Amino acid sequence: MEPIWAVGLMTGTVLDGNIDVALIKTDGERIADTGTYTLAPYPQSIRALLEETLRQARAWNFEGAEPAIFREAEEALTRSQS
Repeated sequence: MEPIWAVGLMTGTVLDGNIDVALIKTDGERIADTGTYTLAPYPQSIRALLEETLRQARAWNFEGAEPAIFREAEEALTRSQS
């Protein structure tokens, strides 16, 4: 396969508040070249949601039903990265 330019998105630790965005040229196995890199900050509303999710996770401690906020946070992060 000929190398193509692709955008990569990731969050190292979501609580740093950023989406890491990188441009790479790849054939799917090797990186042929690198391009621009930047950080795209999450909106404050998502940062607050993540902090509350973490607070509820600590209180939950894997006992009983999983807090509903987990799904809300997962959906918010997925939308932010799409």
